[in-house]
Amino acid sequence: MQNFRPPVVKRLGLDYETLRSHGFDPVYVSISGYGADGPYADHPATDSVMQADSGLMHTNRDEQNMPQRVGVLLADIATGVYAAQACTAALLHRFRFGTGTHVEINLFNVCCALQSTAISEEVIAGQIDKQAASAPNGVFEAADGKIAVLALSNDHFLRISEALGLPHWRTDPRFATNELRLQHKAELHADLVAALRRHTVAELEALFQQHSVLHARVRTANDVVHHPQAQHLSTFLSMKQPDFGDVLLAATPWPRAHLAPPAAPRAGEHSARILADLGLSSHEIESLAERRIIGL
Repeated sequence: MQNFRPPVVKRLGLDYETLRSHGFDPVYVSISGYGADGPYADHPATDSVMQADSGLMHTNRDEQNMPQRVGVLLADIATGVYAAQACTAALLHRFRFGTGTHVEINLFNVCCALQSTAISEEVIAGQIDKQAASAPNGVFEAADGKIAVLALSNDHFLRISEALGLPHWRTDPRFATNELRLQHKAELHADLVAALRRHTVAELEALFQQHSVLHARVRTANDVVHHPQAQHLSTFLSMKQPDFGDVLLAATPWPRAHLAPPAAPRAGEHSARILADLGLSSHEIESLAERRIIGL
């Protein structure tokens, strides 16, 4: 697996075709910014660059249509997930047919795949203005924090009305349908804000749970780590990293033994073993290290 830009890996003689010419038949994964060829193949790409260039910032624009960067390294993370899926398929192919495969993944295509529906809606349907699909829908201030509240149907809307003691919503013609509620969202949200500010987040959670209202408190990272369901599911694990200390990690999101992962290897820790497995002598490995081509 490598993520050099295409000209670099060829210059190093570590590209898939060169390895094949030396008798190897690997499952080989290449991750790049824009792919192996084309007008952008040699362009440098980081997560932020890709979020802008793939339209992801535009898709994530706010209600004033200002493009916004997604607050996590989404391009990098999603590319890793797609690469793992494709690599697994290639390994299954090798197990079944006995041949290696060159898996090529690039950040640009991954970011486009993530927002396929949004791009289609804008290009085909001309849906440019960014707004919620329903009202009420948003993040609102409670007496002691923030809470997300939304209604996706008339029934959901009536549940909010009942939970917060807002009976006039039921008869107000401006709020009779979702389309009308979107037209009068400012007035609707003003009513909702006034009602929410009379309660703490905990009080609202109890009310909304009782009336099956779609809601969630807006949590900080520390809140999420101590989330009751995270505690129940062992969502987070701690590992000890030499020369650093305890590291908090989110566990794999599928059922498995709840064991802390091993510490990450130090840079170069396994280089000598890997090169020896590839047939290099100890003298050759030492020579590479002395010339600072590899680290040990």
